[in-house]
Amino acid sequence: MRFITCAVALFGIALAALSLRAEEAGGSVPESVAIDPSLDALLGDEELAPMINEALKCREAGADDDAIKHLRRVNAAIKKRHGANALQQLPILDLAAEILFVAGRYAEAITPLERAVTIRGSQAGDGDAERDVALASSLLLLGRAQAENGNKAGAAAALTRAVQLFAASLGDEHEATLAARRSLAAVSPEKEAS
Repeated sequence: MRFITCAVALFGIALAALSLRAEEAGGSVPESVAIDPSLDALLGDEELAPMINEALKCREAGADDDAIKHLRRVNAAIKKRHGANALQQLPILDLAAEILFVAGRYAEAITPLERAVTIRGSQAGDGDAERDVALASSLLLLGRAQAENGNKAGAAAALTRAVQLFAASLGDEHEATLAARRSLAAVSPEKEAS
């Protein structure tokens, strides 16, 4: 639970840093994040809101399996309406991954995290720091889930990419970059050899 909270906090810190940089340059980061629609935006959808609310109630009650079941229904409805790579899936995938990770179900958490990385990856890499930070955040969580699941090579690959994206977008000394580096060091083969 502490890791997810830390990762979410780092993502918030990273976005705040981007916002500050944009303001210093005379611009701004839009309030509505077009690259990763919020859960609140989905709650405004008459078809999806009841399923999302039910998932949130189940999560609050500790009924993780039921919450995941509802989230899968929401995700299927989004894919049917918007396509397989719809950005609207991202908050649902993130929530499912968080529930599974916190429950210690790392192998299951990998699936929604990989899907989020795929969707975010199709949007990132064009020099848009906000998109790259969102992708790096997903890669950081994916790497941690893979590490917890015993896949050190997969974890190292995801965490290496997270470090690269955070460093390019936020700088080498930013807290998010440093946290990703620490996670990478924890799974790197060099550390195991010592």
